[in-house]
Amino acid sequence: MRTSESSLKDRYPRQRVLHRDGTDSKYCKVVNLLNALYTLFNAIISNYDVYKDESIDDAYMLVSCLLIRNGSRHAGMIASTAWHLLEGVDS
Repeated sequence: MRTSESSLKDRYPRQRVLHRDGTDSKYCKVVNLLNALYTLFNAIISNYDVYKDESIDDAYMLVSCLLIRNGSRHAGMIASTAWHLLEGVDS
């Protein structure tokens, strides 16, 4: 049984799908780069008391002290995470 495209959009409104036939390697390189970047970001974020709220286009939104109260450490957590993300991208 196949699900129509419109019903998939209704069931998963926040999901995006990129379908390419594989003939243009530029698209594959971009998808692989973004996948590696977001995998790196998620690994770094898991080491800190921060929560990834949204990934929209090229923006990454992090919050701290939202799910788990951490007193006055939230600014330091965000700053440390941001520093680690920049170091990760540079390497």
